[in-house]
Amino acid sequence: MKRAKLTQLLVLAFLIVLPGSATPQKQNEEASKFYESLIRAPIMPQRDAEAIQADLDNAKRELQQGEKAISDAQVKVKEANDWINTQKEEIDALKKEINAAKKEKRDADKVLLEGQKKQLELVADYLNKIKDLRNGEVDLAKSRKDLMDAEAKVYEAELDLRKKASSLMNSSSDDPNLSKLALEATQAAEKTLTLMSTMTDKNKSVADRMKRIADRRVDLVKARNKLLTEERIRKAVEKNRAE
Repeated sequence: MKRAKLTQLLVLAFLIVLPGSATPQKQNEEASKFYESLIRAPIMPQRDAEAIQADLDNAKRELQQGEKAISDAQVKVKEANDWINTQKEEIDALKKEINAAKKEKRDADKVLLEGQKKQLELVADYLNKIKDLRNGEVDLAKSRKDLMDAEAKVYEAELDLRKKASSLMNSSSDDPNLSKLALEATQAAEKTLTLMSTMTDKNKSVADRMKRIADRRVDLVKARNKLLTEERIRKAVEKNRAE
């Protein structure tokens, strides 16, 4: 009902601007052509079907690879957790030894043990930075997978849009289904554009996670610098190199 009303308004609007000398029949014909050109006009550029299909195939391949990327990143997080737990156990054991040295007034042992504890804590901080980085890599892998899923949906919708737009363009002016074909093509375009908007949001999410990873790499480098400037650790590294 609303579409019929819109059609009448468009026709009336066109009739207003037509020269007064035109006959009613001529006016109706011109108005009909004007309305038809409106509903046939493409809402968005139409790409070649082969190009769309190639993009879809690529998105599906990357989507499958995304599952493995997430799994691999999660394995690395678990590895970092194991390192941290082992380090924590060593620190807890040293704390007990330090407390025992305090009670027994073994000041020299206490100083030595506290130095060892400081070393282990620096290593623990470094390991936690590794874990933070690897957690970020899990988030990035998940975000990339979401992006590939969104891209695949866009390309599927784009293929459907191209099919429906072609049906509309190939239809004749006296086709009784002209309005129906136009509506289907318009709805397909709306769906495609909505999915494109979602894909853009997913792309921003990937960019945000890449930025976080870059920041965490900086934190990791700073933690490593602390390790290398700690005298005992530096000497141990130099000794290993000499051997």
